Amino acid sequence: MVSANDDIPARDIYGTDLVRVRGMVDRGFTTALIAECLGIEKHKAAYAVLVATNDRENAPTLEEIARLCGEIQSGWDLDQFAAAARGLPRLSSTVVRDPEVWRRGREKLQAAMDRICEERVSSGELPIVFHSERQSDLKYEVRLSYRETYTRRCFATREEAETYGREWLREQHNRHVETCRGR
Repeated sequence: MVSANDDIPARDIYGTDLVRVRGMVDRGFTTALIAECLGIEKHKAAYAVLVATNDRENAPTLEEIARLCGEIQSGWDLDQFAAAARGLPRLSSTVVRDPEVWRRGREKLQAAMDRICEERVSSGELPIVFHSERQSDLKYEVRLSYRETYTRRCFATREEAETYGREWLREQHNRHVETCRGR
């Protein structure tokens, strides 16, 4: 039976009522049933049971965690410590990714993005929205994005919106090709 301990809080970090959780555990409810009864996700119910019962079976102690962290950090150089301080997890590990593999993957990703953007520009498909409820004459709105550059403009006719959209996409694409020519 789970005892009511004054050291155990009334709520966990998700706001789950730990008094109810303790009562359910006392009556033999499983974690899945507690999650269903409280209307929360199973992982939050499991966390609530862990906090409510203070049962950390098979969990490492703080001393074991500190010892393991010390073992990991013993092989670090100054650059890895600096990267860890800045929160760069890939550079703070002793198992650093092969930079050549990373570069090749990045190039493949860039080539795929170039191909997708080229297809968008050449297809001529544009997202044009018609606003029938607008009081003004500008009822056709074109909404475009190209490599994190965005535009929204309204026009009186669909043809004007299409013309502007195609010109804008072509201009953005040409600008990107010019800036990336020396890649």
